Amino acid sequence: MNKRILGTILVSVGLDPRLTLKAVLGFPTFLNNLLKLVALWLRKETGDFKIASCPILSDAASTSGIAKGHYFHQDLWAARRIHSLTPSQHIDVGSRVDGFVAHLLTFMNVTVIDVRPLVSKVPGLAFTQRDMMAENGAVGLLSESVSCLHALEHFGLGRYGDPFDWNGWRKGLVNLASIVKEGGRLYLSVPIGPQSVEFNAHRIFAPQTIINEAEKLGLSLHEFSFIDDDGDFHPAVHVDKAVGCRFGCGCFEFIKPTSSLQ
Repeated sequence: MNKRILGTILVSVGLDPRLTLKAVLGFPTFLNNLLKLVALWLRKETGDFKIASCPILSDAASTSGIAKGHYFHQDLWAARRIHSLTPSQHIDVGSRVDGFVAHLLTFMNVTVIDVRPLVSKVPGLAFTQRDMMAENGAVGLLSESVSCLHALEHFGLGRYGDPFDWNGWRKGLVNLASIVKEGGRLYLSVPIGPQSVEFNAHRIFAPQTIINEAEKLGLSLHEFSFIDDDGDFHPAVHVDKAVGCRFGCGCFEFIKPTSSLQ
């Protein structure tokens, strides 16, 4: 079992060794500052502020943020592409609402599709709960701009309450392709590397597998980018550049050609 899988398992059951280590290392500083605060309180120098204890021990060893990795780069990549093209509408399937979808809502309305429920009163955010593996999953949906970021790899593994279906990702891709208008675009991202299923977390795909399946459905690859194993972004490269990734993230921009070009 590799370190990445072991780390995922520990975090999923509420154990994060890295966070624990940071907390242990941060305790002396916390205690020193707490004693200073108590001294101020005893001298009645804290004014009318009520003092309570809420220990946060790990943040002092953290950075100011994370400007790398799968979600940071894929969300920025897709949001910038969509913003530059200014589509009249956008449909998203399964991407992070508190990440990528929030980016889009700053400049356009978004319809979100997910197998899980969503309660939201956010202006510009419409939601429909659907199983995009189902034969009728795409009924009534059509858009010039569609996205599915870091979601297709989960289809059919049951992780999010969806029914187990070994071919769930293929069925999901069929539905995604069907809701893209002619001339429209699909922004898709999935983990890339040696093909495997890490049950029940996700699948890992060879990039060419995704390209081949999409082409069967009438989609044409417009641009390929990827995030490598170190979390760094490689924009607009040949798919062969991603060879060597163990757990990277492939970012595929597909176009559905118009009938006159097919």
